[in-house]
Amino acid sequence: MIISFWNVRRLNNPLKQGQVLRRAAQNNVDILCLLETRVKAEKSANILATSFENWNVLTNYEFAVNGRIWFLWRNGLDFSLCNATDQSITVKGRFKNVPFIITAIYGSNNGITRRQLWQELRHLDSNFSDIPWLLGGDFNVILNNYKSNDQEFTGMFTSSDMLDFQEIIQDLQLHDHPYFGPTFSWSNKQMVDLHKEAHSNKPKPFKFFNCWTLHPGFLNIVSQSWSLAAQGNPMKSLFLKLKRLKVSLKQLNKDYFSDIKARRELKSLQEVEAMFLKQKAKLHWLKEGDKCTKLFHSIIATKNKRQTIRHIPSFEESETFVKEVTSDEIREVIFSQGNDKAPGPDGFTALFFKKAWPVVGNDFIKAIKYFFQESYIYPAFNATVIALIPKKSNPSKVSVFRPISCCSVIYKTNTKIIVNIITNLLPSIVDNTLLAQEIVKGYGRKNISPRCALKIDLQKAFDSINWDFIQAVLKALDLPPLVIAWIVSCYTDARYSISLNGSLVGYFKGAKGIRQGDPLSPTLFVLVMNVLSNILNNVAIRGIFTFHPKCKKSGLTHLSFADDLLIFCKGNLESIMGVITVLDCFYEFSGQLILPQSIIKKIEQLCSRFFWKGSDIPVSGARVSWGNICKPKSEGGLGLKDLKTWNKACLIHLTRKLLAGEGSLWVAWIHNYIIKQQDFFTMDEYPSATWSFRRMQKLSSAAQSLPITTTKSTKEIWEVIRHKDTKVH
Repeated sequence: MIISFWNVRRLNNPLKQGQVLRRAAQNNVDILCLLETRVKAEKSANILATSFENWNVLTNYEFAVNGRIWFLWRNGLDFSLCNATDQSITVKGRFKNVPFIITAIYGSNNGITRRQLWQELRHLDSNFSDIPWLLGGDFNVILNNYKSNDQEFTGMFTSSDMLDFQEIIQDLQLHDHPYFGPTFSWSNKQMVDLHKEAHSNKPKPFKFFNCWTLHPGFLNIVSQSWSLAAQGNPMKSLFLKLKRLKVSLKQLNKDYFSDIKARRELKSLQEVEAMFLKQKAKLHWLKEGDKCTKLFHSIIATKNKRQTIRHIPSFEESETFVKEVTSDEIREVIFSQGNDKAPGPDGFTALFFKKAWPVVGNDFIKAIKYFFQESYIYPAFNATVIALIPKKSNPSKVSVFRPISCCSVIYKTNTKIIVNIITNLLPSIVDNTLLAQEIVKGYGRKNISPRCALKIDLQKAFDSINWDFIQAVLKALDLPPLVIAWIVSCYTDARYSISLNGSLVGYFKGAKGIRQGDPLSPTLFVLVMNVLSNILNNVAIRGIFTFHPKCKKSGLTHLSFADDLLIFCKGNLESIMGVITVLDCFYEFSGQLILPQSIIKKIEQLCSRFFWKGSDIPVSGARVSWGNICKPKSEGGLGLKDLKTWNKACLIHLTRKLLAGEGSLWVAWIHNYIIKQQDFFTMDEYPSATWSFRRMQKLSSAAQSLPITTTKSTKEIWEVIRHKDTKVH
């Protein structure tokens, strides 16, 4: 659907009428909003009947002399009038069975009169806030001074009219559409160059700064705003209350937190500045890019990730997963979210909900429960900010950016609960790293049988997964329909805006792929990749390609990681071609880390340099040793992790998993190919084993001496084996 807003500046001339109609035909315009027509009411009927006979029309002659606005649409479309004033016409229609609102605007030249328009828009927002809304036309005021041709003479300024315009944009959470088209227009009969470099001072969306929670009156401010009722279902009610609260929070910021540095003489504000800078640093890192893309992608894509599905439950078993989500469960999920995570488009962080929980908690819980009852999430909460993370310095192509989705706290709470419900179907990815080390060990030797390990890059896979394929996989897993409805509503109803220099640009719907940064995405990705897993296993059994020499006993064909697939086969042409054929078919229809000591020392060196110098500069004359810094705060340190001891704890934890025979491919492989029938504690050192297994052998006595019932997690083991000092008071 093509919509055109055009300030035609007089439409009495037949030549002008013809020009408008030709341009509309050339661009296949469906809806034509003509502004400042200056056609008197008595002449309008004839022009509309003769020149615009194939169009339906609404006008505002009842409210404005000379009909400032004509709203026209082609036959076959269905629109109804919602509201008309001297400065706007608002209609409601449907497109592909989705309702939406359009407001055509011709704002007054008088700033005082124009404020009536802003109030009308606020009233419309209260009635139609849950429906997509497009506003366009001639507002007769600029949003920012850089849009003025007089900027080079007037300098940076913000008038009261501009402030009014900016405020309504923020209050209604509108997104300014980017400009496309010719770079020249006409002003006072002179050609004006409209091409200007990108500016970073566009209106910034609301963002909750965590330092606001330090104000003694914070909770009272939230309570006063929250106590007013809001209409609609629990999701809409929560949205409206959060939206209304933004006004009070912005005033709090203006009164107490503006220009923090100038207030530093107030000791109470030092913590405020520290919290502000911490959150700002997080957002800056997200905006500026990731310097270690593989590690960054792994953090995003593998958190809580599980690998190959070993058991598909029956439908009856699956029903046990669909239990009523409890208030305690919701509270646990929200309080487990990081305080400084980048917020979604609504701007609210997890810390806001934690600090304001006595006030907002009940409404938050009702909204989350509503989602799980109705499989519906309010559109504003399923809106997503796409942060473009450059993979290298000075990026010049879209392909060198990684799109990371910043989702709202409400959305992430929903998806984290869904993940908790279905994640027990899938085992851990950590063992895959260990198993890969074992399989590729010895590839550098000359006299070994032919073998092949293919590394397949899956970096783009998140963006290209077909939605229908995801739904087919969910149904094939025989998940309850309600669980499938929850998942489908999360990815199909999402809307996106691009974060550009701190401002949000665009508002569009996705057509495929899943969001990197969405807690649900890694799980969906694993479910999809499980299809490829089954295909590879089946074709290997049928002889389309031959097993890797080290994998035949276990029937292993591949391992999956964050964004890579490692496929193992015999090192001959037939097997490699068989694997490639399988991958081509799949593409067509699918649309804990152990570190060697030297690496640990290098990481700790980098950490120490960054701590004392702020960069990778050699440290000399450090007043406190790194070992003391890594002590817990209760023992006089800063609570940083001693990587050497932590790494030892990880190895002991893996040893205990191995001895317990916990079901994973790595455990099975080690028992089949290395331990065999031997006793792990008495067996000789295995020279061809990987570094990690040899280290586990050296630490076997330490693992054997730990009390079994009290040390289960890596953290608990670390607490037992670390050096302890006297506690400080």
